[in-house]
Amino acid sequence: MDMRSMFYVGDAWASKLNREDTKALQELCESCIDYYQLHGEMDVPMNAAEELFDELPPGKTGEDKIVIGLFKAEEEIIGIIETIKGYPDHDCWFIGQMMIDPKYRGQGVGHDFYKGHEAWTYSQGAERLRLGVLQENMRAYQFWRRLGFEKIDTRENYRIKDKVTVVYVMEKKIKRNISK
Repeated sequence: MDMRSMFYVGDAWASKLNREDTKALQELCESCIDYYQLHGEMDVPMNAAEELFDELPPGKTGEDKIVIGLFKAEEEIIGIIETIKGYPDHDCWFIGQMMIDPKYRGQGVGHDFYKGHEAWTYSQGAERLRLGVLQENMRAYQFWRRLGFEKIDTRENYRIKDKVTVVYVMEKKIKRNISK
C-alpha cells in the first residue's frame, strides 16, 4: 500500500493522486472510453488525465480539488473519484467524475469505492455530496439512486464541449455511521 492511502476498498486502497500519476491515470481514462463517448467525444482526449487535475468551477483553486485513485495489485489504478471540496457551498462537496475500469464493473467495486469516499469526505467536514448525471447515462443515474442520491434539479441545454444535453443534479446528505 502507498503512503498516500486514505481508505481501503476490499483488497484495494484509495490514495490521493497527483501529477506524477498522470500516465497511469491517462491509461485508466483510455480504458473508460464509454465515459467520453457519452460526452460526445469519439476518442479519449490525449490530455484527459491532465484535465482531471486542471478543470475547476468558478471560485475554486487546485487546493479544492482532490482526485482519488483506487489501486489494486502493483499500483494499478482501477478507478477514480474526482471531488471538489466546498462546492457549491461550504458543507457540500461535488463529485465531478467517477470512473471504474470496465474489467472491475458489476462486481461491487464502484459501490464500495463510493462508500469509502463518502465516509472519508464526511470525516473531512462534508455534510452533503452533489453530482450531475447526463440524461443519456441511465445506468449511472440508477447507480447513484441506489446509493441514496436524489434528483434536486434538471439542467436543460447543458453544454459539454460540442454536445448539448440534459443533466440531472443529484444530492445526498451524509452522516456518521455510514452503512454499506
